[in-house]
Amino acid sequence: MLRYSKMITSLMSYCSQYIKAFVVLFILVLSYQVSEAQTLRILPLGNSITEGTDEDPPEESMRIAYRHALYTQLVSGGYNFNFVGHKNSGYGVFPDADHGGIAGTRDQYIVRLLQDGYDERWGVQITPGSQPYLDVYPADIILLHIGTNDITHDEGASPNSVSQILDEINAWELRTGNDVIVIVARIINRKVYNLTTTQYNNNVAAMVAARNDPDISIVDIENGAGINYSVDMQPDGIHPYESGYTKMGQKWFEAIQALNTAPYFTSTPVTAAMEDISYSYTATVDDDNPLDNLTIIAGTKPSWCTFTYNGNNTGLLTGIPGDGDIGDNPVSLIVSDGKEITTQNFTISVGNVNDIPGITGQSGIETDEDIQYTLKKEDFTIVDDDTPLSELELIVSGGENYSIDGLTVTPDPEFYGTLNINIKVTDHLDTSDNFEAHVIVNSVNDPPEITGQKSNLVAKQLITLQISVEDLYYEDLDNNLNQLSVVILPDPNALFIVNGSNLTVLEDTTGPIEVIVQLYDGQDYSNEFTLEVNVLAAFNAPQFTTTPPQEATTGKAYFYLVDAMDPDEEDDLTYSASTLPDWLNFNEDMKLLGGNPTVDDTGTVWVGIEVTDGMFVVEQLYQLEVRLYTSSEYTTSINSGQAASGLIKTIYPVPASGLIYVVLANEGEVDIQILTATGSVIKQMHEYAHPRSDIDISLEGLKPGIYFIRVINGESIDSRKFIIRQ
Repeated sequence: MLRYSKMITSLMSYCSQYIKAFVVLFILVLSYQVSEAQTLRILPLGNSITEGTDEDPPEESMRIAYRHALYTQLVSGGYNFNFVGHKNSGYGVFPDADHGGIAGTRDQYIVRLLQDGYDERWGVQITPGSQPYLDVYPADIILLHIGTNDITHDEGASPNSVSQILDEINAWELRTGNDVIVIVARIINRKVYNLTTTQYNNNVAAMVAARNDPDISIVDIENGAGINYSVDMQPDGIHPYESGYTKMGQKWFEAIQALNTAPYFTSTPVTAAMEDISYSYTATVDDDNPLDNLTIIAGTKPSWCTFTYNGNNTGLLTGIPGDGDIGDNPVSLIVSDGKEITTQNFTISVGNVNDIPGITGQSGIETDEDIQYTLKKEDFTIVDDDTPLSELELIVSGGENYSIDGLTVTPDPEFYGTLNINIKVTDHLDTSDNFEAHVIVNSVNDPPEITGQKSNLVAKQLITLQISVEDLYYEDLDNNLNQLSVVILPDPNALFIVNGSNLTVLEDTTGPIEVIVQLYDGQDYSNEFTLEVNVLAAFNAPQFTTTPPQEATTGKAYFYLVDAMDPDEEDDLTYSASTLPDWLNFNEDMKLLGGNPTVDDTGTVWVGIEVTDGMFVVEQLYQLEVRLYTSSEYTTSINSGQAASGLIKTIYPVPASGLIYVVLANEGEVDIQILTATGSVIKQMHEYAHPRSDIDISLEGLKPGIYFIRVINGESIDSRKFIIRQ
């Protein structure tokens, strides 16, 4: 706060009254800018209202006070900041929960804390080696909300202790050379209005104003935060509810936003230019207020320059100076955030240079594959205002698909197409930029050659098979895949019909056959090559791919998810039940066989499931043994956490879709879990059950299939199976 006092005094002696005010503001902004350039360290300092405790304090991890709301606003506002302090409260709600709030502390205790890091309220040495508090927890901004406990203990409305706190912060600044912005709160009043609090706030505000320190400001939390003392305060009358804390956090954020800083240039000007050569300087600016919108304009610039503001905190000054621009050219660029302006003044010195030759075009240049070509100056349009063509010389660079010897270009063997060749021209003082010359190399065709069969080819009777280039191994020096096509030669045995690269095998042919093919590149045909194609029958029956469980137990759910495949990929399969006992049901859409056998269903039954592709019908017929559910099995299932203990009265609807309702038999606290058919817990909750009240559970996000509901009450467990439909 005091670092720039000598600089201000010196500047005042040379400035008018108006400019003096501007200089003071500029120096103060510069001071703040230095501390804001990196991560902004913010120290919330005060008592339990800063920490977030009350007469019935929440756990340390949940004590968010106003700091959570302030943290959220700063993140949304784009600030690069870090809360600092010796305590960490509310870490269960937001990640940066550091602060300097001490429950029950008073003004004079904060003075001692800043001096040697000792907490008189709780008798604890906080800093190692009795170091001053800010040595260990340095801050760029201090949010000071203090005085509530002093008023509670009838210490009156004097601001003296708060003034001593500010003195300690000033002393630390002078000793360390660090600058601190202090925002002092008019502290919140009480649920039952307290006149002393308002008098205290008035005295603190008057004391701050008398100090005339631009780095100390007042924020009105008492009346300016919008706290409704009848609804935003807790029963103890001192601490806000979360609604009150949220309003406090918003007010602190507005106070931080009000700390405007001047924008500044982050780029160094380009001060040298040469005649007839493009000049460019990208000006970049920044502002430590992340919400400020910056604008850059050119105040002074030479006529050969154009300045464009890009709208993203950058501007481009560019142009080409001519003969009349040689010498010094003054420039001033101005950046504004709508409140403050900063000017960057510099001079562009333009030097006189030799005119550089250039290549602006070429004539058509062609050669044949594998034939050299020697480039000549006459092949190009060359410009040079001060050197005749006879004194200029071409320079050719090597590149892809060719080699060079002086000005002679030799295409790589078998290459054809366009050579892109970088060339330059020099007047032996300066050399031009690269010019990309294009030399067309005419193709001398090389026929393709088939070297092998890449994939196993399978055809079906009477269904057309297309043979593609991808099915072959081949070589072609001057054609790519897209330039080649397959030609199938007629079959002398009349086993198939040919149409270009398509063949259709006749009805009575199965097994391997030989197909003779060639590749065509648009000019020449390859060698003949014999492919082997395996021919399948036109139609195939579907096949079951799942094995049914062949045992069921009374009182327990039995289910079997059926699936099958068909070699004919285009066939649609339909499922149905051919043989079922009364207690089993088959869902054809879900391909799910399920039911709950009773004691009367014990014994062996036949179960049949059919699948058809419209032509073939295949049945999976098996014997299912229904066993009696024994007490030893009951004990085992309880130990595994899946026993039915009578906790669940019923669940509905089954099948379910978006919601399922659970009706419990008894009143009390229970844990409810949703499990997959494999036993994985995918959702859980804790509820208080009323026997006459249904518990609704959202199934949003769960796919159709089989699931279980498990209810746990101490050692008792009850489970039910349900299905989510399509």
